[in-house]
Amino acid sequence: MDVITIRLTNKSFNSRRIIYLDFMSFLSASLFLWIFLALNSIIGLNIVYLIGISTSIAVFLRFLILYVYYPGNMHYAIILSPDYSYSILISSLFIFLKTPYLPMFLFTVSFSSAIFLLFSYLFITLTTKIHQKVQCKCSRNNQFFP
Repeated sequence: MDVITIRLTNKSFNSRRIIYLDFMSFLSASLFLWIFLALNSIIGLNIVYLIGISTSIAVFLRFLILYVYYPGNMHYAIILSPDYSYSILISSLFIFLKTPYLPMFLFTVSFSSAIFLLFSYLFITLTTKIHQKVQCKCSRNNQFFP
């Protein structure tokens, strides 16, 4: 899915970048799933919610990685960052097809992916604005030192 959507943007991504992006998405989703499973006695959520939220955390990381490659056009990063969640949604249609967990899982992944995408967008915009303000202040201070 990454190969198809990245080719639509006309950006040159070699296979190593795509593999790195997929590996980081899988690693972050797996890591947070194990963390949530370890904390399940405290949290007390259904396992379907835990899987949905842990796979959606990859959206945040993917947005940060894709922003590096699309700094001028953030729309591409917004469209491409939930690719891992799209893949999970499509595969869950086959996994949970005859179970009552399908609507709950689809809602959890969709809603949490949208929330993490919003948080990642706000994180990037706020940190870049703060960086620009600090950089402007530093450049003004450099005028006083010859």
